[in-house]
Amino acid sequence: MNGNCYKHTNEEAVSECEDCGKSLCGNCSRKYGDICICDECNLNRNTKSQVKIISFLIPSILLFIGGALLNIFVLKINMQGDILSKIIGALLMGYVFAGFPWGWRFLSKFWSTPKFPRYYGDGYRLVTGIDYLFWWIGIVLKFFAAVFVGLIALPLVLIEPIFKLIKAKKLEKAIKNSE
Repeated sequence: MNGNCYKHTNEEAVSECEDCGKSLCGNCSRKYGDICICDECNLNRNTKSQVKIISFLIPSILLFIGGALLNIFVLKINMQGDILSKIIGALLMGYVFAGFPWGWRFLSKFWSTPKFPRYYGDGYRLVTGIDYLFWWIGIVLKFFAAVFVGLIALPLVLIEPIFKLIKAKKLEKAIKNSE
């Protein structure tokens, strides 16, 4: 390794940044654990990670807001109660909406979505009204099961990304303070 550290110009370089190739001294190369990376590249990686986490959370947030607004403006459920019961109702409806896709996704691992009845092969299979009835029953059962499973799945799915986002924000602050 030739040259000096990009940050500590009086220190001899012992490694290079994995992303950009800047020279790093011993302290800089061990700063982030097992990876040799400069502050700028680690900040770039951290920013990309935050964007990825936020884009993962956005659908649940939008569904939560949509469910709450649906409760407040369209369904007008519990409009006779006090303001606290209205807020709680809106929050619960938002929670149900945000959890539904996660419940559906979890159930899809074990419970396949029924296929819509149609003619198969050369068209010799007779599709009857009972086929459509069973299809609708399957969809409705999975829908209600997904609502209930989603109530449990939502916090389990969102806890990890939220903690990762908090950790990434702390790392970003630490990187900016070290500059």
